[in-house]
This record gives sequence, structure tokens and C-alpha cells, in this order.
Amino acid sequence: MKRLCAAVLALCLLTACGTTAAPGSSAPEAETTTPSTVQEAPVTEPVQAEDSAESAEEASTPETVPQLEALDRSVELPLVDSPETLTVWTRTNFAGDAPLSSYAECKSIQTAEELTGIHVDFTEVSDMTEGESFNLMIAAGDYCDVIYNFLGNYGSAAKAISEGIIVDLRDYLDDAPIYRDFLEQNPDIAQKITTDDGELGAFYKIAEQEGRVYEGWVIRKDWLEKAELDAPVTVDQWHDVLAAFRDQFHPQMPLALGSSGTYNSLTSAWTAAFISTMGGYNDTFCANPDGTVTFGPTSPEFKDYLETMHQWYQEGIISGDFVSFEMNGPFSTFTSVVTTGNSGIFPAQADYIDNYIETGRTTDPDYDLQGIVNIHRNADEAIPAHTVSSELQSIFSVTAGPNAQLAAKWCNFWYSDVGSRLCTYGIEGESYELDDNGVPQYTDLILHNPDGYSTDGMKMLYCVNYCTLFDPDAEKGTLSDTIEGVVEVWTADQKINEAAEDVYSIVNLDYLTMTTEESERFATLDSDINTYVSEYTLKFITGDVPLSEYDAYCETIASMGVDEVVGIVQDAYTRYASRSGI
Repeated sequence: MKRLCAAVLALCLLTACGTTAAPGSSAPEAETTTPSTVQEAPVTEPVQAEDSAESAEEASTPETVPQLEALDRSVELPLVDSPETLTVWTRTNFAGDAPLSSYAECKSIQTAEELTGIHVDFTEVSDMTEGESFNLMIAAGDYCDVIYNFLGNYGSAAKAISEGIIVDLRDYLDDAPIYRDFLEQNPDIAQKITTDDGELGAFYKIAEQEGRVYEGWVIRKDWLEKAELDAPVTVDQWHDVLAAFRDQFHPQMPLALGSSGTYNSLTSAWTAAFISTMGGYNDTFCANPDGTVTFGPTSPEFKDYLETMHQWYQEGIISGDFVSFEMNGPFSTFTSVVTTGNSGIFPAQADYIDNYIETGRTTDPDYDLQGIVNIHRNADEAIPAHTVSSELQSIFSVTAGPNAQLAAKWCNFWYSDVGSRLCTYGIEGESYELDDNGVPQYTDLILHNPDGYSTDGMKMLYCVNYCTLFDPDAEKGTLSDTIEGVVEVWTADQKINEAAEDVYSIVNLDYLTMTTEESERFATLDSDINTYVSEYTLKFITGDVPLSEYDAYCETIASMGVDEVVGIVQDAYTRYASRSGI
């Protein structure tokens, strides 16, 4: 069976029109006539719930690319007979040189108001304080009509709907016909974003097609050439290259490994479902090819991973103080390490690579980077555990109130041809033009701004990260040749791995709906277990605890109730596999 996790999204930054997000949509230009129709083998035993094998196995098959051929993405404008106002709560993270300080100044938002007849009053919070601000809003019980990333902050759609905070969007799908038709035509995606009872808590960001990979591993290309070595693929090749870097160039951390001791594209080579928080989430559950759920950090494969990391730690391939290196810490700290000759292989997001090279060359004129594939156990084998950097991203939730119907119409607008193009490219004749094939291309106002603004800064002025059906390849024309080469390496590797059969899959807990009792019991047990796993992962790697104690470690986890936790996940996963969508 192929992987559970969707290859639906390219990596999406949660900031407005960031390069890594690669948001976009290919669509005809907007017309502004009014009114109009705009055409456009683990230690822990697998827990098998009764009769779950067949449905769970079905859930582990790959999803198809979203079907859009029959989707009518036209929208009648304006959306209202007379001007209306909505309130929207959102976070901001504008580029340092972006010539705006509020979404109200964004050209696509201003144009959307002209087209739809709906004015938006924004409540904007910094992405650095988003969680705190969200919790204060929930505690006060004073909500905007639309909340960006509500589910990302609140968690359970079922709970929020039952408490009357947000609406079940099934009741408003006639006001959001593009979204409704899309979900009806793509039941595999509808299965993921509904609850076990079929409730729908958000409008989601979904790629129009299979996209490219914008996050992965990079290597010091100049060091590789000086060492006269080829780009590494296998565990042994990574070891040999890193050892050569250690001996010839003396970096502080040949391999940049953070304080968790794990990283998704490292552990996945060992079929170990233990994902570092740097990868976006910290799930430890693994779906076997037959659909049964197991706990990764007690598997023999995870022990193999720890043995390799312990060897590399002893040999100085991993920094002696990696336990204090926060991969999720200040970006400036990470940048200073990877651009000053202190790391040879490290994870990167595509849109930062040119900056790394430019910064690195201020102290070393030879500094250069290239992309490499995720680590493989063997050169001729795909990675045996499928992981992804991001999944379907909830964008808007509509709060229960008098403007819910209007809010649903406004959210639906962003799925239209005109709305998605506005999000991604901005305004024709200013931020983009159509080429001979009718494909939008950014203008020099965006790519080579005469006033010196960066591409990201200008895109934030003209675009907005509300594009709910997007072309993940829209960024192609904005990337340098170096980044293009890196992205091609990462994408080719992922395609090989996605084609592999009979592999493990990471179980994304975000797609599962637990009952109240399950959720409470899961939280009680899983938190302590994960704390214990995190503690001993580091101890095994550093040698503070010898790996001869691995069986005792597994026995302790068993005594902490891991079988009950796995059973809860299995039951929720089986119900998930039986969902029928909207």
C-alpha cells in the first residue's frame, strides 16, 4: 500500500504569499462589470480494531490529484446588492521591506472589495503572538465573523461547533457553491477535512495539482567539490561525506541536528515514526501497510536509528552540544551557524537559500549550496516511511453569528477563478501580465522592483495568502537558477518515494476525531509517554544511557499505557477510514 498522507500540498508558509508556499492559480482574468458572472515490526503489538483492516487499508492508499475539470469556478459579482462589512481576525508577518503594514493596504484585498461589495475590517495580530492572542479572544468570547487558522489554534472542529463558536459549514454550502462542488467531486479530500460525524469546520487551502517540494536538505557544494566527493544518498555515503567535512573543514556541526535528536527526513529512512517539531508536528504513530497502527519509538528500526546517531555523535559528525541547538529557535541563530562554515549539511526552505549563499560569501567567497536527496538506507530503495512537510491547511472558519451567510459567500469567492488569481498574482497590468499561452507572469514591478523592494515584499503588497485553490508551481518564475536546481532534486526524490509500495505511513492526528473520553485519556497518557521518549532519545544518542537499555526503555513505555494509546488512535483511524465526506 502507498502512503496515507496526502501529496496534495506543496510546503505552505503561513505568511502572506511567501515564496515557499508557492501559492497560485491559473485562471482567466477578472471582469469587473456589475452585476456579472465572471467566467473563469515494532515492540508494541499492533492494535487491530474489529473489522478495521479493510477500511484502514483503504485509507492508506494514495489520494489522487484534485479533480477540477468539472468544477465551475465562476462567480456572480458583486456578492451583495448593497455594501456590506465583515470582520476578519488574522495574523500578519510582512517581509521587512514590504511597503504595507496592514492587509487593508493590500492591493488584492482592495480589489476584492470593489468586486464583491464586501468591506473587511481586520483584527491583525503578529504571528509571534498568534496563539496568545487567539486564546485571549476565545476567553473573552468576542469573535470576528471570520477567523484565519481557527482550527490550527483551537484544534477540534467538532468541539468548537458543539460549543457554538463556529458554524458547521455544511449548513452554508449553498452560499459557497464552488467549495461545495469541489468537495463533492473530491471525496478523498472531503474525508480528511470533515469530522467522523461529517461536520465541516473550515475552508481549506488545497493545491490544484501535485506540486514541487520546497523544503529539504542542502549541502555545502564548494566543500563537496574540494573533497572530490559525490552528493550522498545512502546512510554510509552521508557518513563518509560528513566525516570528510569534519576532517577537512572543521565545522562545529557537520550535520545540523537540533535538540530533539530527530528530524522527519532522517528518521523516515529507518521507518521510525518519530517526527521532530521542526517538521511541523510531533506524531509518533505509524500505519503499517495492512492499516494497523503502531507506535514508532519502540520499534527495532528506531533503535537502529539511535545506534547510527550515537555513532555519529561519538565521531563528531553531530555536534557535541546539539542538545542545546534549537532548530526552531531564533532564525538569526540558525543562519549564523549555517553561513559561517559551521555546518556542512542542513535542512532548508527553498526561499532562504539565496540569502544563505549571499551571507556565506561575505566571509567565504567560495560558499555555495546544492540540494541533496533525503537520506536512504540503500541507494536502490525508496524511503520506507512516508512523511510530508505539510498537509491540508485550514484557512477560514466562520463564527456563529448574524453574518455567517455573508462570511460563507466571501470565503467562497477566494475559490473562484478571479479570486484565486487575485490572491496569487494581484492585478493584471501591474503585478502580472498574460504570456502568449494565457499564463500569468509576474512583471518587473514584482521581480525587479525599480524602488528596490524585494520580490516577497512586493508580492505582499499585491497578493494575499487567502488563495484556497492554488497552483503550487506558480512560483517557478520567481526563483533563481540555484533554487530551481535544489527544488528539482527534492521533487524528483519525493516522486520516487511516493511511488513505493508496502511502506509505512505517518498517521496525521489532525485528521482524526477522538471522542471526549478518548481525547482526555489520550492527552493524559500520550503527554507523559512523549516526554519520556524525548528524554531518552537524547540520552541514547549522547550515550548517557547505553543502547543496551533499549528493551528496558520499551518496557517502561509499555507500563505507561502505550498499548491503550495505540488502541485509541487505531479506533479513531478506523472511524476516519469509514468517513463518507459531506
